[in-house]
Amino acid sequence: DASNQKVVQDTVKLLKKAGVSFAVMGKTEKCNGDPIRRFGDEYSFYEIAIENIANMRQYDFGKVVTHCPHCLHTIGKEYAKFEDGEFETVHHTELLADLLRSGKLKPEKKVDENLSFHDPCYLGRHHGEYNAPREILEASGVQIKEMDKNKDTALCCGMGGGNMWYEVEAGKDLAGERLAHVGEKKVEKLATACSFCMINFKGGISEKTGTENLEIEDVASILAKTID
Repeated sequence: DASNQKVVQDTVKLLKKAGVSFAVMGKTEKCNGDPIRRFGDEYSFYEIAIENIANMRQYDFGKVVTHCPHCLHTIGKEYAKFEDGEFETVHHTELLADLLRSGKLKPEKKVDENLSFHDPCYLGRHHGEYNAPREILEASGVQIKEMDKNKDTALCCGMGGGNMWYEVEAGKDLAGERLAHVGEKKVEKLATACSFCMINFKGGISEKTGTENLEIEDVASILAKTID
């Protein structure tokens, strides 16, 4: 997904600016296995996890940094149940917030925008991280208009649990319902911090009154605008 590729590129830009030593796995990196486990295929998840753990153990590093909260949960918590599968895993917003606090990242200019922030399920309710994305947005200089349902009461975007790969025939349109909350705030942008949320909301903005011209951007990309 091109939008999520940009998030990684912007994160890399910020890490270089902060002088962080990092590397990417390249072609040896595979999906963490979250979607296939949520579909119920435990055998395939087991195979994926074992291969990923073996590949990661080839390298010497301190932390795993991930953009996707589903990767955060799977690698940080579920891999720990396998032999040699314990990795200190952080979300990119947590790392960037730490770099801002320590002064290694210093915004050089402000982003003059009004926006609302959507809390991803696996970053918020599953992982307990609500502050880091907001710290980044505040450091960027934007004006945050919180939706009425935020943090631990935020609604799901509807793409978790493998829902990205099939149409849910019954129930509410979760993305549409959440976008309606954004529309109520009359903001120009929606900030998020999850690869699935990015794809899902971008696919639904034209179908909801009040969000037809809404821009959707990851918090890392917003922060990247503050540095040259």
